[in-house]
Amino acid sequence: MSAAGEARSTRLSIFTRFPLPGQTKTRLIPYLGPEGAATLQRRMTRHMLKVAQVWQREQSAACDVWFTGGTCEQMKETFGDHWNYRCQEGEDLGCRLARAVEWAFAQGSRHVLCVGSDCPEVSPELLQEADAALEHSDVVLGPAHDGGYYLIGMRRFDRRLFEGISWGSSEVLSQTRARAASLRWRVAQLKRLTDVDTWQTLAAWHRRCRLEESSIVYSVIVPAYNEAAFIERTLKSVGRHGDTEVIVADGGSSDKTVALARRWGARVVETPRGRGMQMNCGAALASGDVLLFLHADTRLPKDWRAVVEMWKRTGRAGGAFSVKYDEQSRGMRWVAWGANLRSRWLQLPYGDQCLFMRRETFGELEGFRDLVVMEDLDFVRRLRKLGRWWIADTAVTTSARRYLEAGVVRTVWRHQWWLVTSRRRCVPHLRSEPDAQSEPERNARQKRNGGDDEGERQIELADGRARIG
Repeated sequence: MSAAGEARSTRLSIFTRFPLPGQTKTRLIPYLGPEGAATLQRRMTRHMLKVAQVWQREQSAACDVWFTGGTCEQMKETFGDHWNYRCQEGEDLGCRLARAVEWAFAQGSRHVLCVGSDCPEVSPELLQEADAALEHSDVVLGPAHDGGYYLIGMRRFDRRLFEGISWGSSEVLSQTRARAASLRWRVAQLKRLTDVDTWQTLAAWHRRCRLEESSIVYSVIVPAYNEAAFIERTLKSVGRHGDTEVIVADGGSSDKTVALARRWGARVVETPRGRGMQMNCGAALASGDVLLFLHADTRLPKDWRAVVEMWKRTGRAGGAFSVKYDEQSRGMRWVAWGANLRSRWLQLPYGDQCLFMRRETFGELEGFRDLVVMEDLDFVRRLRKLGRWWIADTAVTTSARRYLEAGVVRTVWRHQWWLVTSRRRCVPHLRSEPDAQSEPERNARQKRNGGDDEGERQIELADGRARIG
């Protein structure tokens, strides 16, 4: 890449944030957790850098990465040491943009483009269009659907363009256009795109994923916590298919769950414990059009993909399998009969029946809520407002261990109590607490999980480690 002082016709400034859990993508933390939101930030920054690399190679342009939250050493370790990293300076976004643009023009550039890392739809072609627009305009703007802009380009510098703007509001674009008009600058505008900073706008990231991984149809998301005794059998039941990806969202297992999942070939993301949050994190990283949420102690039938295809043709909002248990005592057969009856008559399937739906439906509901128990029942009830559930005749096989450990009658009554209290919204929410494990504990867990797997990307943080493999 180009040296900092090398003069080029156009200079691209990428604005991003170091992916520190708890301090990035904060509006997505309730759904993804601190580590999940940081993982998304890291992946989106890498995507923007790939776009910049292609455009830079084609145009022989200079590129700088302006960052906040973190150090140059951390940025180099995470994104590579071949970029020109510069720390953002200024009290607000306007001051930081002005500083970067002024610095870029001081290097002898004719045109300066500034782009964020939050818009996955930015492409090398779009950057070229913005650069070309500056041949006949003083400023070019890439409007975002939220009222801001994902790109600004200039062929001259005037600090007043960034003054008096209500940064973070829906008026940023209109106020910037008014500022440009007051300076008597000609303004060009690109197509309107979506910045990804809320649950609803994650669809833009998913569209980009599907373009890169167009062969993925099904994403099987497995929330897990200390499931070493079951995880291999569960993953084997999914099978290996070219149109299917498997994501294990681990909530901090201290046994061999993570190592076994990676050995099988699943993609593993480590999140704070909480099944709802774990499943949301897995969904955010998924690429498939259909999301299946499979408990770690539940096995799919061999023809599960054919069953899901049958559901697609029904037009129902969501689907689930019937259920049977790996313990075939009379009591457990009655439990399975009651669960299947409840699913069909009351439209109340549970999570151990492998709920599945289209990605768009999941996004419309904003995912699972972070509840102590019955996050699946809460989701099922909310989805019923969009349409009916389709219950397959084919059954998944789930573990009866909780019934056997606590007693069948006692467990059934407890489920009925949860059913009633969740209806009355009496179930408390979990708090999203940071992982309190110390570094020695983390190292011990890593050793139990089989060490560093090849291809695992790690970021060392002051308060922990976010991993995705």
